[in-house]
Amino acid sequence: MPDRVWEMSEEPRDEPAHPAGQRKRTTRRVVIGVVLVLVLYGIVVAWNVLVAADSAQAGVSSLRRAERELDLAAVAQGDPTVLEPLRRAETYFDDAADSLETWWMAPARVTPFVGRQLRAVADLARAGAGTSDVLVTAGEKALDLGNRDWSNPAARPVVLSEVGAIAAEAEAGLSALDPGSGEHLIGPIERRYDEFVTRWTDLREGLGAGAAAAEAGAKLLTGPQTTLVLAANNSEMRNGSGMFLTLGLLTTQDGRFSLGEFVRASEVVVPEGAVTLDPDVASTWGWMRSEVEIRSTGSTPRFDTTAPQVAAMWEASGRGQVDNVLAVDVVALSALLQSVGAVDMSGSSLGPQELRRWILHDQYAAFGDPNDAERLETLGYVAGTVLAMLDAVKGNVADTARSVHQATRGRHLMIWSRDPEMQAAWEAADVSGSVGPDDLMFGLMNVGGNKLDFFLEVTGDIEIGDVENGSDVPYRQGRITMTITNSTPAGEVQYVAGPHQDTDAAYGEYRGAATWGVPEVMRNVKVSGDTALAFAGKDGASRAYGGYVAVPAGESRTVVLEFRVPEHGRFTVLPSGRFPPVKWAYAGKSWKDVEGHEVDW
Repeated sequence: MPDRVWEMSEEPRDEPAHPAGQRKRTTRRVVIGVVLVLVLYGIVVAWNVLVAADSAQAGVSSLRRAERELDLAAVAQGDPTVLEPLRRAETYFDDAADSLETWWMAPARVTPFVGRQLRAVADLARAGAGTSDVLVTAGEKALDLGNRDWSNPAARPVVLSEVGAIAAEAEAGLSALDPGSGEHLIGPIERRYDEFVTRWTDLREGLGAGAAAAEAGAKLLTGPQTTLVLAANNSEMRNGSGMFLTLGLLTTQDGRFSLGEFVRASEVVVPEGAVTLDPDVASTWGWMRSEVEIRSTGSTPRFDTTAPQVAAMWEASGRGQVDNVLAVDVVALSALLQSVGAVDMSGSSLGPQELRRWILHDQYAAFGDPNDAERLETLGYVAGTVLAMLDAVKGNVADTARSVHQATRGRHLMIWSRDPEMQAAWEAADVSGSVGPDDLMFGLMNVGGNKLDFFLEVTGDIEIGDVENGSDVPYRQGRITMTITNSTPAGEVQYVAGPHQDTDAAYGEYRGAATWGVPEVMRNVKVSGDTALAFAGKDGASRAYGGYVAVPAGESRTVVLEFRVPEHGRFTVLPSGRFPPVKWAYAGKSWKDVEGHEVDW
């Protein structure tokens, strides 16, 4: 019996699974399942974030387009389709926010890192939708305002005040929004966030500037105010404007304009020593003798410096003090003409384009004697006629707003006011002709005594190289090449193509002073090409460099600026006030200098 028991004990038998091992396998499966679920959830969350970010980017792109319509005077053109980019932006931003705020995204929103990205995109989207909504509301009010009658003088200051109120309300609405902090974001989201905040900030600042400018315009029209009008000729350029050839006194009161007779600049006699130049103008541009000769003013592109100087010269000549100075050239006058009709010149009815060519070229051939009194008074006559037509116009606010908006672009219309608040408004609205520390300005002043700027084609090519390591900090080498092409044809009258009696230039030869206003960011500046450095010095917030260049008919010359800039930075290329406008190119993009253009690297 014992043997039997022993044998039975030796036989193999199945033992039950160990409870600890089973738990390990079960735990492993659960962990793997949870990890897979979390990975899949993370992929879905990441995908949703990127989709939302793309929707937000589409909203930002729509805002970028709408930014071009920011000026409420421009919005008041009366076409409701100008608000479509804003409505699309609101839809894009709402879609982005809705996709991130669904219930199944809640767990992700509370995690430290992923949640921060989600909340940032959601904040951006809600702020974007709010921005679009504020701007649509403002735009609808401006569109309604655009249908108002502009022909009633007493209503004009009221309309401008309402424009200012709309802009101020919109600016306050944007200020109440919160786009979030934008801290610790991953690259794609950070880029979208930064671009939106940049656009949002620009919109706020632009609306604030629009509100201030509208109020300043209302104050100007309410009056009584006197404004010295400088009529500039783009066929003979100064630095950032045409030459001021004729002057007239404009009085505004109760919404009406009253313009006196224009006088030639040569008739404004300024006693020697009666006017003191700005120190930088005296030091850098003193060779122009602009303290006694109005036609020589404009050597500095800083109209906010030139204008009070001309006002002082006007007063020193015994003609009284003025409240404002307004510079207007042929391009601006032709833009203003779009809302008032045509000008009668020597029996012909001239529209905007015909008027521009007449003033810049055809008038010189039409009058055999360049000193003919009627020809000398042409520019003043046109300026006075267009302004008088604006006073008597029967159109609506939208028509006038459209033409004024076009006239103020590209330094073709600039204004300075003795009143500090009004001047601050013009500066904010970018119609003061000021030059800041971050601005680049190229000018080409005619010193040949002819009218050949009409035949010049000027192009600018900006190059900024790769990062180099210097002795102190990394930098980049930069180069700007301006190409000046003279297309003067044969057969032009001497008054247009020369040679001027006081020069030894050939027929059709352009002689000019090529000038640079250089921003703070540029160092180690050199001037080269077909010119040599002839003058340099401080000019307000920038530094001026320049030299002389001669361009024979049918040929081209180059003016080159070489410089160093930091590893990263930006500057703004300001318009030149030229016609035809300068054509610029940088990093595969090109533009005409009808408005400021930012260059960054």
